[in-house]
Amino acid sequence: MQINQEYLYLEYWQKIEEMLRVNNDYSEVNNFFTTFLIYKTNNIVNEKKLYNAFVKFFKNYDKSQEEILSELKINARIFSAFIGNKIYSKSIQEILKSYDYIDQKTLFPFLLHIFNDFEKKDNRRINANKSIGVFIILFIT
Repeated sequence: MQINQEYLYLEYWQKIEEMLRVNNDYSEVNNFFTTFLIYKTNNIVNEKKLYNAFVKFFKNYDKSQEEILSELKINARIFSAFIGNKIYSKSIQEILKSYDYIDQKTLFPFLLHIFNDFEKKDNRRINANKSIGVFIILFIT
């Protein structure tokens, strides 16, 4: 079944861009895709080869276009918290602000793992809070 490309753009792509746009700067969109690919593949992604890496990954990904875009949208929402969108509790926002302060963006792929667990199961919320805090302590000391 062919999905309407305009629907996919409006429902997913445009919303991803809106979540990640800072003022009129779209650089966080590239940062998100780099982080997402590292999160999914556990491999370093050269930003100059980001588009090719993205296409290659999703060609081999056994999901429909809509499923892929849905997963991207969920992870873009999570990533948006890393860049200052206030979607989590105040305590988590303060912890994430600390990551920005110590300039540890290299942890973002790992944080996507933690926050995906955080989003999936309520009983993991306390553990996610603790995990996020532990990483702050490790990188500050």
